[in-house]
Amino acid sequence: MDVLTVLKSQWDRIAAVVCVLLGVVLLIVGYQGIADSPYVAEELAYLISGGLGGVFLLGVGATLYISADMHDEWRKLDRIEEAILSLRSDGGSDGGPDRFDDLVEPVAEARASRHRAGSPANANGAVGAGVAQRSAQPREVLAMPREMLAHLRVGGLAIAFAFAALMVAYWQAANTNEARPAFTATASAASVLAVAGVVGVIGMVGMRRRLMRRRNLLLGGFLTRNQSQARATTATAGPVATRMPERLVVIPEGRYAHVPTCAMVTGERTETVSSSALPEGIRPCAICTPAAL
Repeated sequence: MDVLTVLKSQWDRIAAVVCVLLGVVLLIVGYQGIADSPYVAEELAYLISGGLGGVFLLGVGATLYISADMHDEWRKLDRIEEAILSLRSDGGSDGGPDRFDDLVEPVAEARASRHRAGSPANANGAVGAGVAQRSAQPREVLAMPREMLAHLRVGGLAIAFAFAALMVAYWQAANTNEARPAFTATASAASVLAVAGVVGVIGMVGMRRRLMRRRNLLLGGFLTRNQSQARATTATAGPVATRMPERLVVIPEGRYAHVPTCAMVTGERTETVSSSALPEGIRPCAICTPAAL
C-alpha cells in the first residue's frame, strides 16, 4: 500500500495525532509564557493561545479519533449488510427453516429507505447513493458515510466557531494592557469552547446512536432466531444430564465435598470419599460439583 493511499484512508487518525501533538506543544508554550511574564494581560493572552488553544486541539484530536473508529465500524456494517442481502437467493423455496426472508427484507427496506432519503429523484433504485459511492471505491479509500455526514458537519461548524472565537479573544487580550478586558476575552473564549465541546459530544452521541440502531437492525434478527432455535432444542431434548465424578474430596471437619481441582481445597489437607455414598452431613459443593448446580 503506497503512502498516498494510507493518507487518504487514515486521514482522520493522522489529523487526530497531529492535533494532539500540537495541543501538547501549545500547552507547554503557554505555561512557559505565563511563567515568564510579569503582566496579567500578557499572561491571559498566553492562557488563551496556549492553554485554551491546547485544550481545543486536544478536543479536536479526540473527536477525530472517535469518529474514525465509528467510520470503521460503519464500514464493517456495510459488509455485514452485503452478506445479509446475499442470503436472499439462499435457502429452499418451501418457506422452511432455511429461508432468510425474515432477516433479509428489513435490511433491504432500510437500504431502500436510505436511498430515497439521499436521492429523491431516483427513488426506485435498491442501492443508496452513499452505498454505491463507497462500493465503487477501493475498500481502503472509502468516503465518509453519508448517514454520518450531518453530525460531522455540525461538529465541523462548532470547531470552526470555537477557533474563530479563540482568535478574536487572543487578539483582544494581546492588544490591551488592562486586566479587565483581557479577563473578559478569556472568559468569553472559555465559554465558547465549553459550548463547542457540548455540541461535539452531542454529535458523537448522535453518531453512536445511528450505529447502534443499524447494528440492531442487521444483527437483531439473527439473535432472535438463534434464541428461538435454542429454546426449541431445549424443549425437544430436555435437560442435559450431568455426571458426578466418582471420587470427591473433603476437608477434615468440613461440610462439603469437592472435586479435586476445586479452588476451595487448594492447599488444604483433604480426604477422598465416594460420590455415591457421601458421609452423613456432607453435601456436594455448590461451586464445583455438577449435581449441585
